[in-house]
Formats: sequence, structure tokens, C-alpha cells
Amino acid sequence: MRRLLIALLAMFLILAVLSCSMSDNLVAKVGSRKITVEQFKAELAKSYGKKENYQTVTKEQKEQVLNTLAKRERELCQAYDMDLDKDESILKELNYDRENMILQKLFEAEIVDKLVSEEEMRAYYEKLRVEYHAAHILIAYQGAYRASVSRSKEDAGKLVEKLRAEAVNGKDFNELALKNSDDPSAATNRGDLGFFTADRMVPEFSAACMIMQPGEISPVVETDYGLHLVKLIEKRDNPRFDQNGFEAAKQQLKMQMTAPHRERGMKMWEDFLAGVREKAGFKPADENIGKASARANELEQAQNFKIESFSDEDKKLVLATWNDGKYTLGDLFDIYTQSFTILGKHMLQTEQLSQDVVNFATQRRLLLTEAGKRGFTADSTINAEYNKRLEHRMAGLVQNKQVRDKVDESDAELLKYYQENPAEFTKEAMIELWEVSVKDEKQAQKIYEMAKAGQNFETLAEKYTEDTFYKPKKGYVDFKRLKGRGTVSESAFELGPNAIGGPVKYNNNWVVFKTGELKPAEVRPFEEMKNVVKSKMKRVKTPERRTAWEKELETAYKLKINEKVLEQI
Repeated sequence: MRRLLIALLAMFLILAVLSCSMSDNLVAKVGSRKITVEQFKAELAKSYGKKENYQTVTKEQKEQVLNTLAKRERELCQAYDMDLDKDESILKELNYDRENMILQKLFEAEIVDKLVSEEEMRAYYEKLRVEYHAAHILIAYQGAYRASVSRSKEDAGKLVEKLRAEAVNGKDFNELALKNSDDPSAATNRGDLGFFTADRMVPEFSAACMIMQPGEISPVVETDYGLHLVKLIEKRDNPRFDQNGFEAAKQQLKMQMTAPHRERGMKMWEDFLAGVREKAGFKPADENIGKASARANELEQAQNFKIESFSDEDKKLVLATWNDGKYTLGDLFDIYTQSFTILGKHMLQTEQLSQDVVNFATQRRLLLTEAGKRGFTADSTINAEYNKRLEHRMAGLVQNKQVRDKVDESDAELLKYYQENPAEFTKEAMIELWEVSVKDEKQAQKIYEMAKAGQNFETLAEKYTEDTFYKPKKGYVDFKRLKGRGTVSESAFELGPNAIGGPVKYNNNWVVFKTGELKPAEVRPFEEMKNVVKSKMKRVKTPERRTAWEKELETAYKLKINEKVLEQI
């Protein structure tokens, strides 16, 4: 029986150890948080580039990166323990962001994916395997995008054909670009665009490069900017092309490839919105929209136009209805809480308010309902991005609560810091200055002698100074610190108050100056400087509190490393 108990105890201990061990996809645990191989590799890539393995990275270097990750995870452990994932201020903002992501998915599915197919995007991505080195000459004409020339399109055509003939017959292409191109950059790059991929240029331009051979000069290429001549200099494999990077680049490709179809896309979206509103039985409550606008104007005239001035009854005013819902003035206020100034201007005009209700507010609810029916509210990529943003905000909030909010200074501490660091709160000495500034040193010497002889300095400044800013001020510069006006103020402090000095060289001119009152340096009173002292002390104490907090976290949330996996990465 005793042997059986020993065997069972041994088995229990083995199982306990196994249950505490980490799987091969985990590098470490921090409290209840897990650091996966994928997470760790992504962090390593920030310092050492993206690689299949990191065997060339030392163990010490890997541990340094792991400690950085562990630090973040500890902060999140405490944030979850403090229930910051339930913080209302965070959730309200993030839920709005999440809705935006859902609406973006709906827009992509209904519009973008119908404008550009997956096959077209893959074909476009493949074109990025190649980089082109080209030069161009742009001949703009009146009406072309960003054109500042008066020539007609016909005259532009004649000029570009003439330049092409000259280039084909051997004239230096870069010289032709320098003298004729309407591209402002030609003044410095002589038309040379360097290396680029197809996505960096407008489609017509890129298409011309794709079918040319190095050394060739294209026929005339027309884009929104005008007429181009393109000379292909070189083609090469794109060293940054990632053959497995299509999915990561997909979103950007969509944006680039749909841009030329913007007008068609907007028409499709307007038609889709109209269909959604019709299907939902959407109806604006015109009479109530008029009442809301009238109430806004009434408050505006009383100079009391703010959300708080609208009564609870005002906020219940129904601005629109549909089959299974309604939209009130209060609902509209919820959207514009942070930007009421914008809504406020719209509310003063019934027509503008009606447009807001129809085009911005109610369509959001209707579209979210539509997106829910299509399953976008459960989209895994949206949920992953939501969680990422949530934890980012939680980490920021826990830092504020544990560091910033815990850095406090008593009046005694502030006074002590003030008394021990008087130089930080000392107002520098200042001297009053008048100047006469001229380019000629001999003339400056004559002005100096006239001033020393007793002639009125302001009259001399008004007559002789070449400084157009100070001339109307009769040379008066105001009070300046020791370094406030370079050699002039330095010489003025050497000379002292109520004296004539110069000439001294300043900003390529010769300056004769007069000094007035000297205000000595003085330590500003504590009460006047109290907020400044507090700010300076906070900068000193915050790093101390952060270090202490990090040690608290290390004690509370231990790091357990899977040494075997760490070594294999």
C-alpha cells in the first residue's frame, strides 16, 4: 500500500511538472500572459530584421528583447487585474473605432471588391518585382492638374513632339529636361527620377516603363499632369520585394488601385445607401428637424448655445424613423460630443441639419445593422485589431495611474527644491538697446562719433539705419539678455547702462548702439514659480516612480522562460 502511495505521489508530481511546462509555441510566461514564438520573432525583427531563424543573435541579445516584451506584458497583467478592460472611457472610444472598422469592411465588400478583383491585385503586386530607373520631361498645358502655364494642349503637343525628335537624334535628355520640363524638380534632378516601382507613378507612366527597354525614349505619354517623354535608363529586380507579402500589402494595393475609380465608387456607394434606407423604411422627421434647428437658433441668440442648454425633452425629439428604430436629437449629440462646434454651425440651418441626420447619423445605424446581417460584426481581423487597441489603451492608462498619478509633491518639497536650485528660477539680467545698423564700417564709425558728440541717437537711427524693421521704431530694440542679440548685446553688457558703443559686426552689418536701463538678474518669487517648480520636480520624480513601479511588477508577475524554445529560435 505504501509503495502504491509513493508511486501515485511520484506520478502526481510528474503530471504537475508537465502541467507547468510550456508548449513549443511559447517562449515565456509572465504572470497569466503568454509570449508566443510569433510575438517574439516579430519583436526580434524590429532590431535584427525579418528572418527565418535568429541563430546569429546571441542569447543575451534575445533575452534583452524578451525582457522588453515581458515589461509590456507585466503592465497588461496589472491593467487586467485593475479591470481596466472594463473602463467606460476606453470602451466608449474603442467601440466607436470598432464600428468604423465594421463599416470599412462593409464598404470594401460592397464597393472596393467590386471595383478591383483579387486577381487584378495579385497581378499588380507581381509588377512590383521590378524597379525602373527613368528620366522624364513634362510639358504641361492649361487645365492639366497643378499646371501653372498658359499654353494650350495643342501647343504642348507640338513642343513635346519637337523635344522627342531632338532626344531621339542624340540631344542630351537631361539637358532638354532642365531647359524645358514643367516638373519643378527638374531644376535640381534634370528630369532623373531615380529608381521606383510601378505603384509609385500614375498608371499611364508606369505602363510606358514596363514595355520599354533601357535606353529607349517613349512616344508621348499623357497623364493628368500633362504630356510626358520618358527615357528608361535601367530595369532591375526590386530588392525589397517579398514574394510572400501579398496579404500584408493587400490593403494598400486596394487603396492605390481604386483611386482612379473614385467617382464611380462614390456613385455606387450613394446608390447602395439609398437602397439600405429604402429597405429599412427610413423617413426623416422634417417637422422635428425644423424644431431642433429653431431651438438651436433660439439658444444662439441668447448666447447660450451648448449641449447642456438643451433640455431632456429637447433631446427626445425624434429626427428620423425606420422600420425597427428611431433617431433622436440626443443620439445626434452623442456622436458630436467632442466636436459640438461643428454640429452647432449645422444646426442653425434646417437644411444642413437634415443633411446631417440623413447622411451622417442615421446611416451609421442602418449600415451597422446591414453589416451585422453579413457577419462583419464577428470578423476575426476586426476583433484582433480591437483587442490590440484595447490593450494599448489599457497599458497607457495603467502607466498613468501607477506612475503619473502617484507622483505628488508637498509644498515643503517644492520649497526645498526651489531653494536648492535658484539658478533655475532666476530671471536673467537685461539691458535696454537702440541700434543703427549699416553695411559700411567707415559710415558706422562716423555715426558712432556723431552719437558720442551728443547728437540725438533716435534721430541718427531714423536717418541712417538700414534695418527696415527697426527704422520705424527709431532704432529701439527693447530689453535684451546677454546672448539675446549676439555681439551687440554682449558688447552692451560689457559697456554698461546709458552709454554709446560700437561699431560691432552683427549679421553682416556694422552696428552702433546705445544702452539704456540695466535690469539686474533676480530670483523670481516662489509663489510666482510654484507651478514651474512642480513641473520640474515631476520630471525628476517620474523616472524614479517608474523604476519603482517596474520593480513592483517584476515581483508581482514573474517571468518564466522556455529555454529550449528560446535557444531554437
